[in-house]
Amino acid sequence: MKKFLTAVLASSLFFMPTSHAEIQTYTGEGTYVMSEGENLGVAKDRAKMDALRNAQEKAGVYIRSYSKMKNFELIDDEVIAIASNIVKLVQDPQYYPLEAVANLEGVLVKVMITANINSDDLNQWLGKGDAEKQMLIAQNKDLRQQLDAQAKELEELKRRLAGGASAQDKEIIVQKFADEEKVFLSTQKVEEAWKLYNKGDYSGAVSLHDEAIELNPQNASAWYGRGTAYNDLNLYKLSLPDFNKAIELNPNFAFAYNNRGIAHRHLKQTDKAIADYSKAIELDAKDSAAYYNRGISYYDLDRYKEAIADYTKAIELKPNYPEAFNNRGNAYDSIGEYQRALDDYAKSIELKNPELHIVYDNRGDTYRKLKQYEQAIQDFSKAIEIKPNFAKAYKNLGMTFSNLRQYERALQAYTKAVEVNPDYSEVYNSRGIVYDNLGQYEQAIADYTKSIELNNPELHLPYNNRGVSYENLGQYKQALADYDKAIELKADYATAYRNRADVYNTLDENQLALADYTKAIALKPNYPEAFNGRGNAYDALNEYEKAIADYDKAIELAPNNAAFYCNRGNTRRKFEQYDKAVADCTKAIELQANFTRAYNTRGLCYHEGLKNYDKAIADYKAAIKIDSNFKYAYANLARVYTLQKNYSLALQNFDMAIKVAPNYAYAYWNRGKCYEAMGDNSKAQADFAKSKELGYSE
Repeated sequence: MKKFLTAVLASSLFFMPTSHAEIQTYTGEGTYVMSEGENLGVAKDRAKMDALRNAQEKAGVYIRSYSKMKNFELIDDEVIAIASNIVKLVQDPQYYPLEAVANLEGVLVKVMITANINSDDLNQWLGKGDAEKQMLIAQNKDLRQQLDAQAKELEELKRRLAGGASAQDKEIIVQKFADEEKVFLSTQKVEEAWKLYNKGDYSGAVSLHDEAIELNPQNASAWYGRGTAYNDLNLYKLSLPDFNKAIELNPNFAFAYNNRGIAHRHLKQTDKAIADYSKAIELDAKDSAAYYNRGISYYDLDRYKEAIADYTKAIELKPNYPEAFNNRGNAYDSIGEYQRALDDYAKSIELKNPELHIVYDNRGDTYRKLKQYEQAIQDFSKAIEIKPNFAKAYKNLGMTFSNLRQYERALQAYTKAVEVNPDYSEVYNSRGIVYDNLGQYEQAIADYTKSIELNNPELHLPYNNRGVSYENLGQYKQALADYDKAIELKADYATAYRNRADVYNTLDENQLALADYTKAIALKPNYPEAFNGRGNAYDALNEYEKAIADYDKAIELAPNNAAFYCNRGNTRRKFEQYDKAVADCTKAIELQANFTRAYNTRGLCYHEGLKNYDKAIADYKAAIKIDSNFKYAYANLARVYTLQKNYSLALQNFDMAIKVAPNYAYAYWNRGKCYEAMGDNSKAQADFAKSKELGYSE
């Protein structure tokens, strides 16, 4: 499955801290006129805030210059947000002695602060994803607007106080001062909380938001901020009530709807998530993050075209949106528009997506689907170079080597993936498949069992695959138990029905096999292997016309499968349609030149039906040349020589059949017939007895 980049969750950083960070130091002066009834401590905090803004404004010049050097063009709001988040006090504020203010009823609080800015912190910001930056910029702007509105409210209260308010009015104003101080302190807590959030200290952000809410329960930003921090802690059930409260207090809070949508999505409440993103878009049609997030939810529902439309809108609003290009690439990949997917991944890489390893991994997976394996390997290797412990890229690299049938390299990649992530259940399943392909069935079973123990999210897969390994080992009881479990877990799993039917066929439980093949076909009407298997079952029941009809369908669905032609040829042979049988076997050999069974079956047609012994001998010899341990060809070749009364060659080939398969009862019986034809009744009876002992007699 492709990996997505989400909008609000904190991103990995593209710029690494430098070994010699630049430190810039600034001073800032701030003042505040404290009126009668105001708290001195709060007045000092207001003056300090003014001084910090002064220092941040100075730091903005450096921020612009440094960012331009790094090829980033910043808008004013982003410069202000960066400064607010990364400018730090480096010593205690220096407060001047209080002064009375002429012509005003109040006292001047004045302070000097020293603060600095660290280039590492600036690099950290520049490395954030666009969606996270957008959220932090908007939140900073909202907080500043709140503080500015509070300042205007205070000015109005002070004007009323200076205008000769009555004793009763003064009492009311003083109370309002106290209320405004709580509002101010609450907002300050929120601002400090976002600084911790920016550093990735989400638990610390929650604690400061707790304090902000206690100071001012009507602070929608505090509820929203705590909900956002809970989201980043993956505590979605805690974040939902906070976003609900923020929206109750501010019904037009677009970002609260957006982030509540994220919580709903992670709680698998996709429809509610889409409704929230849609509301965010209704409130702010230029909110690229909301379009982006809604695109992710549409993708979750396999509504790929709607996802593409939303990602496209996000890109239209924010042309340099690398995450949106990545995710749109995933959506294009899902509908088979691979070139468009590759174009989008390339653009995401060009825009220096902060999660570049994910983009390379996604592009590699698309190349793999296009069978452009070398490009896929290059991209997976690049993803690993960027992030050496990226288990998913090792997994995909293993899949690519498997596609190339480079099984040893696939094993190395899968083994590295589980070294990095020992609980990676899907990889144990994939590695098991490689062991199966190498004929190492015990190791395969161990890996499938591990995948089951780790509760693979698609648990039916390792059960089915383990069943295949047991079947290959001839442990049919265990195989049936695993196929039963796979079907129990996924009742519409056609592959498990077909595999269980194969075992029933092997055990001559042909009616059970027919039922399972028919179920597999009902679930997957274009399933050539199921039609072929059902054809085999009908053949075993001597229902040759039905068998041929199923082989016809299998060949229609998979016209290049040699085994299907060979199987139809064998049934036609039994149905005495020898010319058609020969044509089928010839087609099978044309498709697969080393197909021993096709040579043997065609030989039987020449031998038993068409009585063309020379051609029969040539086909049996061709089968033996390909596989010198092919017992059937030795026995059949010997039977032809017996018919030709070439008993010496007949005995040589019967002996070879028995040498490669000491318990081959059919060879003993027919060698006995050869001895009988030669008049050697003693040896004939010995072979007949051995054949009966092994369970065969005519």
